[in-house]
Amino acid sequence: SDPAARGPFFSGESGVRYEVGGLALSLDDIEHAILRCSPSGDPRSFPEGDPRRPYMIDSSAFDPRIHFALNCGAKSCPPIKLYSGDNLEEALSLAAQTFCEGEVRVDATAKTVTLSRIFLWYGKDFAPTAYSLLATLRGLMGEGSRQRQALEEVLK
Repeated sequence: SDPAARGPFFSGESGVRYEVGGLALSLDDIEHAILRCSPSGDPRSFPEGDPRRPYMIDSSAFDPRIHFALNCGAKSCPPIKLYSGDNLEEALSLAAQTFCEGEVRVDATAKTVTLSRIFLWYGKDFAPTAYSLLATLRGLMGEGSRQRQALEEVLK
């Protein structure tokens, strides 16, 4: 797909919108305003009085693991999977573990960590600092995984 066409497609400027509960929503509306709780200063947030605003999840309920469930078509995005209310917790945990163990590159000897672009774009959704982000990612990895063990060495 043409990268230049991505912005208008996701923002709804191209005319691509979805009707949900009688309201027109773009993919950006769903991801950023509703699921990510419209982070402060984000131009994709819903303004006061917008009829879509009540659909935003409360910021205390925000779960950054949604980034392992959403796919924008970028090479660094996770694979598409099916989620339901019955399997959501388990599926998000598995998606986070699989993504982190496959996309977080750790060289314990050199004490370097290379992350997916998702963490460049949305790292602050997971943790406020680089160190706390790495600690959070360690917690998302499987107990005995090689990547987790290497990351623990880097964090010492």
